Amino acid sequence: RICGTKTCRCMRGGEKHPSMYLTWKDKRKTKELYIPVRYHDDVKAYSQNYKKLKKWIKALSNLQKKLLTMP
Repeated sequence: RICGTKTCRCMRGGEKHPSMYLTWKDKRKTKELYIPVRYHDDVKAYSQNYKKLKKWIKALSNLQKKLLTMP
């Protein structure tokens, strides 16, 4: 992305700044939200926690299936 500072390399046609977006699906369409730099560390932690939660939910669901199919 371009920051807008006139003396910055990104304004002179050089390398642009990295940017972070949070993406998700809503009714089969991809939505995105720009994440300001000051929130990058927080959002990375949230994303890692979400991935852990998904694994735990999958493991719990598998356990429940096993319990329901026990004789």
